[in-house]
Amino acid sequence: MSSYRDRASESGDFKEKSLISHKFIKAVEDLIENKVIASKKEISDKYGYSKSLITLISQGYQDVPIGLLQDFIHDYHLNPDFFFGLEENIYLDK
Repeated sequence: MSSYRDRASESGDFKEKSLISHKFIKAVEDLIENKVIASKKEISDKYGYSKSLITLISQGYQDVPIGLLQDFIHDYHLNPDFFFGLEENIYLDK
């Protein structure tokens, strides 16, 4: 039986390692698009990770570290249910 990631990758839904990593990348891109942050590098720098971390996550080589995800959700007032695919809204207040 194939995993959810295998089925999603085969259908072209996402290339990240997991749904949570996929949603993390979408949230980062949304923050950039809405000019909340300047770049993906800003996230890496803010949380003390290598600048290549976001690239590795987006290419499916690494999952988003849970500590990073927790701090990211808290600091930017994001909706935790978004990351689990339970809601469409990225932000808590929308």
